[in-house]
Amino acid sequence: MPKKQTKKPTANEPTTKKSLSKQVLEKAVPQKAIKKPLPFFHPASLICTFFGVGKIPFAPGTFGSLAAMAIIHLAMVNIELYMELKLAAFAAICFGLGIWACKPYTEALGVHDHGSIVIDEVVGQIVALLVFMVGPIIFQATVKPIYALQGLEWLTLTVVSIYILLFVTFRLFDIFKPWIIRRVQDNMQNPIGIMLDDVLAGIASGLTCAAIYLFFMILVVPWIGKPV
Repeated sequence: MPKKQTKKPTANEPTTKKSLSKQVLEKAVPQKAIKKPLPFFHPASLICTFFGVGKIPFAPGTFGSLAAMAIIHLAMVNIELYMELKLAAFAAICFGLGIWACKPYTEALGVHDHGSIVIDEVVGQIVALLVFMVGPIIFQATVKPIYALQGLEWLTLTVVSIYILLFVTFRLFDIFKPWIIRRVQDNMQNPIGIMLDDVLAGIASGLTCAAIYLFFMILVVPWIGKPV
């Protein structure tokens, strides 16, 4: 009686349920996605996470923006001469360092634009302030005269409102990424793209905030009195 022929498994065919599960897992989770991240104190890790801010387990981008707002406030309070230029220089340095650091950091994680990367939010939030202040020259045209008219309490209220407007508008543009911001994120899958989409979000935030604030001042100032 002839022996029953049994089909030998090929090299690409799993022989057990265990091997089948392993094959499915390997297809679902690429090897790049399970690489070991860089140590916390690695220079690229410190830069990308902005000294650990990005390691916060929830809403790291929001905390990155808050860290930038803290830097902005310290600059506005302590720097009297060329504050805008110094903030711009700081943002430019962070932008360059971010481009350098994102390459080894993302390669180690195997994920493009990982959520723990917040150096782009820091740069974008500062860009939002610079566009608001330097572009439309809102401070020189409207805000500073009202400071002189209303005193310290109005100054505090005005600065707080600017902080809130800048923070909220930037976060909205960064989260929803309309138009060209989305195109940059989708089409530039590299360190420059990681940084650039937040810079564009900062520009959009600064212009939007300036338009809102100028509109508010045009409507409110006549009811307060003429600025001195």
